[in-house]
Amino acid sequence: AQLSVTTNEGCMDSISIPFNILDMPAAAFSAENVCEDLPATIVNLTQPDTQVSYQWFFENGSTSVLAVPTPIYDNAGIYTIKQIVSLGQCT
Repeated sequence: AQLSVTTNEGCMDSISIPFNILDMPAAAFSAENVCEDLPATIVNLTQPDTQVSYQWFFENGSTSVLAVPTPIYDNAGIYTIKQIVSLGQCT
């Protein structure tokens, strides 16, 4: 980025500052079937996998910010898992 300033008298100055454009993180995971009352097996496939913040929402009412959470479901059924990933201000 470059900023240039010119005064009413015609004096001019500028400054340049380099900055990075970050790739948007790509949320991805897989989950395997598990028996009730046992931790679910989740494989986090998010890219990039470093410097990423995680938010997980599980249909059993629990949440997590871990990269690889292990939610436990008390009852048999089909459940939805939601994953949100952020890299800096990119979500």
